[in-house]
Amino acid sequence: MPTSQIMRYGIVGLTAVAIHYAVLITLVELADMRKLVASIIGFCAAIPFNYYFQHRWVFRSRNDHSLALTRYMIVTTLGLAINSIVFHTGLAVGLPYLLAQAVAILLVTAFNFIANRFYTFTAYSAVQR
Repeated sequence: MPTSQIMRYGIVGLTAVAIHYAVLITLVELADMRKLVASIIGFCAAIPFNYYFQHRWVFRSRNDHSLALTRYMIVTTLGLAINSIVFHTGLAVGLPYLLAQAVAILLVTAFNFIANRFYTFTAYSAVQR
């Protein structure tokens, strides 16, 4: 696994986290939205950015979007479930919402990297017939 790929993943991931947190904080603090709902919306707001840069730059996938995007959405849906469960659990045990979100993001990040590297963006020729 190339170090440069991990670095690119980190750069894209940190930017996606910034998007997620910006939306989360804005919705909780300014719109008085429930924290779990705001977290889900923040997660979803980062999806287009994450997909584009993971496809083009992090994994440099040659897969067409019909395959890569379908697989990405499967992985991302599982990641959203992990995020929601961990975030909700963190809130339930009394963690501040920003800390609960950080814990969730750490777990989702590890899951997403492995799933996207070995499933979502694998070479199309490896999965043909």
